Amino acid sequence: MPQKAEGDGRGAVILYDDPATENLRIEEIADYLSSKLPRLEVEVRPGFFQHHLGGLAPSERERAIDLLAREIASCRVRNPFRPIWGVDFEPLYGEVEFERRGVENPSRKPFGIIYDGYRFAEALFKLIPKEERGLDRLHIVFTNQLLGTWADEDGRYHLRVIICHIPCLISTTGVVEAPAKPKEFYRVRRMLEAMTGGGVDYPLIVKLKEGIADKFIDYGDDRLTEVLKGYALQAVFYHFLGEPFCDDPDCRLFNAHRQEEMIRAQLGSERELCERHEGMLKEVGR
Repeated sequence: MPQKAEGDGRGAVILYDDPATENLRIEEIADYLSSKLPRLEVEVRPGFFQHHLGGLAPSERERAIDLLAREIASCRVRNPFRPIWGVDFEPLYGEVEFERRGVENPSRKPFGIIYDGYRFAEALFKLIPKEERGLDRLHIVFTNQLLGTWADEDGRYHLRVIICHIPCLISTTGVVEAPAKPKEFYRVRRMLEAMTGGGVDYPLIVKLKEGIADKFIDYGDDRLTEVLKGYALQAVFYHFLGEPFCDDPDCRLFNAHRQEEMIRAQLGSERELCERHEGMLKEVGR
């Protein structure tokens, strides 16, 4: 059953769980947001698809899944150096069936497919009932899918942790894959590749990661939930104040591009927010 922390009815933050990420403790994130936003209602729901498809009649549910699977398949990034916007591409039957299985069983692990984050969010938006689309409600969907956005500056897609849209998407896989790992990781990996003539065996990668484990977040990392609290807060600032990021490296709203920056902002700072954003947070929910 959904868990709910009651506020004063002036707005709501709705969190959707990701059943595929075992080390995501979504109730902790809800409690954290409730402590920061005492005048807003914070609600925890099961996975996005489970919640919004579960209550439909069988025939309506089948039609919704068929449409959703096709739209998600159309969100795939097939070439990271070419944007999918404006491209009239009909997804293959096998791709649609793959996405259909993902909608019906969202607890399975990701397969390394990158999706255009904004297109993915727009596909999910259509499932949100009209009465829940008001600006007084923030929907935050945790997902294990890899999400990216196109950058005109260098002409390619970049992986992202958070997609600020309606709904806001936060990628648990993106926490691991989007921010760059420490420089020594790539330097040693290149050395190993040169020594082995190409690929590096998985055990060697594990050994390499063990030596710098405190400098990045990996799969199964118990620090994931604490990191995600900061990204959930970014979603709050985006939706209610239109300002999700900060230039202060010790503020949880810092737009980190490297793992070490993310860890500093989310885990290493004595203060959570800079003075300016601490003051802005008090305005939310008034």
